[in-house]
Amino acid sequence: MKYATLEAWRREILLVASAGNDDDDIIAKIFPAGSFTAMTIGGMWWEKIPRQTDSDEEGYVYWRAIGSNYQKEGSRFLSMMAPWKTMAWAHSAADNAYLWSSIGLSGGTDSAAAHPSGVASLVLSQFPSMSNLDIKYRLEDTADDRVRPNENTPFIIGYDRFTGWRRVDARRALESDNNLSVTISTNRWHMICLPIWPKRRADETDWRDSAAAWKVFPSGSRYLYRLIPGTDDYASVDVDLSSFDYYPPVHLVRPYQSFWVWYSGNANVTINVEGARAGLKGNHELEIPLRKGLNMLGNPFGMSLHWSDEQVSVRFYKVKVERFLFWRMGVSERSVIVPLSQAISNGWLRDKIALWNPDTNSYEYVDDNVGQSVPPGRGFWLKANRDNLTLLVKTPPRR
Repeated sequence: MKYATLEAWRREILLVASAGNDDDDIIAKIFPAGSFTAMTIGGMWWEKIPRQTDSDEEGYVYWRAIGSNYQKEGSRFLSMMAPWKTMAWAHSAADNAYLWSSIGLSGGTDSAAAHPSGVASLVLSQFPSMSNLDIKYRLEDTADDRVRPNENTPFIIGYDRFTGWRRVDARRALESDNNLSVTISTNRWHMICLPIWPKRRADETDWRDSAAAWKVFPSGSRYLYRLIPGTDDYASVDVDLSSFDYYPPVHLVRPYQSFWVWYSGNANVTINVEGARAGLKGNHELEIPLRKGLNMLGNPFGMSLHWSDEQVSVRFYKVKVERFLFWRMGVSERSVIVPLSQAISNGWLRDKIALWNPDTNSYEYVDDNVGQSVPPGRGFWLKANRDNLTLLVKTPPRR
């Protein structure tokens, strides 16, 4: 099962797990709730209590349902909360000469998990370039903070071990929150990153084409290229190619992916695109898969990204069979998160990233010294020296 979930995760399939109903801090011991490959959902209760500081627009107050599991301090398996008692049931029975029936609601974290699953499908239909990690991030980034750890404890801003990133908010997750406009000069190469997940256009016949590079970048005398992950080969992405069926991450515009772009002409070119942006919540980490070798990445935020332990960490993950002599003892899953500097000293990553400067037609190098940063919209090269790594990039502090 652990190999299956890992393979699904690698193929950008979103796995949604329930936190369990033991009212204990044991999420890390439950599979797949305690796996980094899953989006784990807890259950919440609600009541209409108007005029509270944490009442929503309709006067409801929310808190973690008694029974919903939570986690130990320092863990981050729990993603968010959703309605606990939402599963309708009906029952009828005969007792001698009488026929009686009853109806009601039952629930738990199983039924709670169904809500984010449905919202995730809607999010993908609106922002078709999102991967499984992107959808999870989007739901967490747009979740409503107003959920109490219990009925009588005030809610807090940010992540906590009882409620995760709080209540899933379908309306907020589906709204566009950015109209991006970027102007680039012509007759030179740019390594450009568009910090946005493009929104699906209503007139688009193929829903995923709305987020393809050849649709987002204006047409004209242009060249568009992107490195195929895990290879030394480039794919031309300035026209709709059959390879789109096999390499969608190459052709899709994502806020952390960069492209080589060249426009010919005498006037600058402006790129306009509507969509969703990253970085709505402070200290929220966007997870970016890496492949062994060169990775063509970009700053996913609208402000400078400090290339330091302050904002960047690295996850190493592994699933393996545990054996004693010839006997198979089980399958273990390992996931370790370390600061950027430690990942570099471990030999997992190269100590520098390379940024392309279109004005000088050359590279600039940034290492993990405090103070060095990647400007908004700039692409960069990062070399990973092993597989099974992801980059965890934290929202920059707002100045």
